[in-house]
Amino acid sequence: MASIKSVGFLSPQATPNDGRAVFVNDKVVLSANPAVADTLDFRIPAGMEVSSIDLYADDLDSNASPTLATSWGYAPIDPSSSLAAVPAYFAAAGQTIGRAAGGQRLTFKPITFQEDVYLRGTVGAQSATFAAGELHAIVGGNSKGPRGS
Repeated sequence: MASIKSVGFLSPQATPNDGRAVFVNDKVVLSANPAVADTLDFRIPAGMEVSSIDLYADDLDSNASPTLATSWGYAPIDPSSSLAAVPAYFAAAGQTIGRAAGGQRLTFKPITFQEDVYLRGTVGAQSATFAAGELHAIVGGNSKGPRGS
């Protein structure tokens, strides 16, 4: 299993912690077909109340009968965290983003994270005919700051 990190994953994700709207924009560049169980990881900073996620992709599966499928959830970045990963919180298995060029809005109840977490896409089915390209995630919400900050 490979863990494919977004381009800005290691960049500081500062938030003002004052309740203002904030967006985190990042992308993964896929030059090889991700395998089943591979993850596509984006960073969500601590203290962000996430209320929207938009995904935009190039046509990563150019077959006439595309098969690429993912689920979208979160997982703690810190391996010693007590936060349990929820692999399909934002979208259940079978999401079709990347089967054709375009976008998709995920629908879920807003959630606030008290620590940095992965926005994690998990590949459930590989692309039938992979074409290199990019997958962008735009995470929107409010910058509330972690408790105690």
